[in-house]
Amino acid sequence: MNAPVASDLLQSATLPLGGQDRDAAAMADVVARLLRAGLKALITDREAGAEIIAKACAVLEASAVADGAIDRAAPATVSGGLTPWQIQRIKGHVEDNLGGSVTVTELASVAHLGPSHFRRAFKKSLGVSPHAFIVERRVRRAQQLMLGTDQPLSEIALQVGFADQAHLTTRFHRVVGKTPGAWRRERGCAGDRRQPSNENRPDAASPALAG
Repeated sequence: MNAPVASDLLQSATLPLGGQDRDAAAMADVVARLLRAGLKALITDREAGAEIIAKACAVLEASAVADGAIDRAAPATVSGGLTPWQIQRIKGHVEDNLGGSVTVTELASVAHLGPSHFRRAFKKSLGVSPHAFIVERRVRRAQQLMLGTDQPLSEIALQVGFADQAHLTTRFHRVVGKTPGAWRRERGCAGDRRQPSNENRPDAASPALAG
């Protein structure tokens, strides 16, 4: 499918308004056409195909909102950004996988978008890049473990997906403005007693995130 045809289809794919039965039939037709077009486009242009399939999902979501199946108070979609269901799924996926590798390609797949389109839409909706968001969530999870357990920082680093304690220290300092050990000590935690001295070497960190 060439770009003009795909663009025309996307612009014309709006949720119909009318009688309930007419709406349901028209919506089914719109979604079916979008899905067929998206699958066809995937063969030659994965980005365009993913965008068309995402539009089909948006049409279904709009229908669910109209039927009351989705909360009308859900955050409004930013123009060119992610839909509420995409944001919810992405956040859930990140939280469920903080201890392992979380890539942009993987998150784009969760949102049914191509990687390039996903990066742009994510930044518009959440104000940061996917990578920065993942790092921030790793740091916040580390803070929870530092306050709630007496585990050494070296173990916490691995649990939240950092390569080692030095990597945790580097990212933690950039997000919080202090090293993990200093932050923990200020809060009277005892879990940092056995920490090795490499906390003061944030430059020793090695990246653990792809994307």
